[in-house]
Amino acid sequence: MKCSKTRLASPYIDGELSSEAKALFEEHAVKCPACGERLEKLRTVRILFAHADRYQAPHGFKARVMAGTREREAKRSFFFPSFVRTAEAAVLLAVIVLGIVSGRFLTSTVMNQRMGNLTSSLSLDIFEPAPSDSVGGVYLAMTEVRDEK
Repeated sequence: MKCSKTRLASPYIDGELSSEAKALFEEHAVKCPACGERLEKLRTVRILFAHADRYQAPHGFKARVMAGTREREAKRSFFFPSFVRTAEAAVLLAVIVLGIVSGRFLTSTVMNQRMGNLTSSLSLDIFEPAPSDSVGGVYLAMTEVRDEK
């Protein structure tokens, strides 16, 4: 059986809960077997750590560990940063080239479409003839007759 409030057991043991939350969790832990079991396990672990023997590190242990760490960092830092910088530069260059190529493709496609639309909009073929009973229609009729003579 699982309970969503078992996550409160560790903050309860560590004294991180407010007094209200602490009281509510205590009431809940008495009724909920999952929370009660979790609380007992954490209390046992806390007691075991509190009574555990403490040992002093050997003389010079910290200095040896720190020296070993610096050595490993020096060996790794010779090759690793240059590799990372090269990889970063390659990725950046690839992104720039991809942006330029896709930009040219998109602009050429859009410009061709727009130029086609511009050309067709300037063509006189899109105009419909004026109705014959309008002023424009009468003018067209008069000019056509004059042109035919």
